[in-house]
Amino acid sequence: MDAFKAFLQSVTVLSLEDMALLDKMAENMHVGRKSCLLQPGQVCTTIYFVRRGQFRLYDLDSNGNQVNRRFTFEHQFAVDFQSFITQSPSRYYLQAMKDSEVTAIKQEKLQEAYERSKGWERLGRLLAERAYLQVNEKLELMQFHTPEERYGYILKTRPELLERVSLAHLSSYLGIRPESLSRLRKRMVRK
Repeated sequence: MDAFKAFLQSVTVLSLEDMALLDKMAENMHVGRKSCLLQPGQVCTTIYFVRRGQFRLYDLDSNGNQVNRRFTFEHQFAVDFQSFITQSPSRYYLQAMKDSEVTAIKQEKLQEAYERSKGWERLGRLLAERAYLQVNEKLELMQFHTPEERYGYILKTRPELLERVSLAHLSSYLGIRPESLSRLRKRMVRK
């Protein structure tokens, strides 16, 4: 739990009382490779801080193909934010891409912490702002940029994706067919 506490303190300063709330509501868990923490139709009742491992949030298109929406690595949250916040059914799968270790917090426990503590309320707002910026960044990337620009952006801002995610998963995330991404990568190497 120390990595989680350090992460939270890097976002905003939490008092000893605030940190004591964390000890009461957080649970460490092991998640096996390919295990799904969430499936379409389920309500996302838990937010997971990834201590070790990686996850993907994906859905299925009209042809049954998997479409990756987000990848989560160490010191990030694995969650369907919309389902978690609204407590409405999710349309996504949240799957471990390898054996992982997470710290889990139930939605109702987090809401209690927000009610009891200004520190937790501030933390929730700051994390929500970060999540919004990430979602908006991906939306703009997909709407306003060419496949080559998308790949170049990932090279600059998220190089860990190139090292940790398969070409098939990355192409789905970027909205490019795998063979097109392969050709694009070759062209960019030649430049």
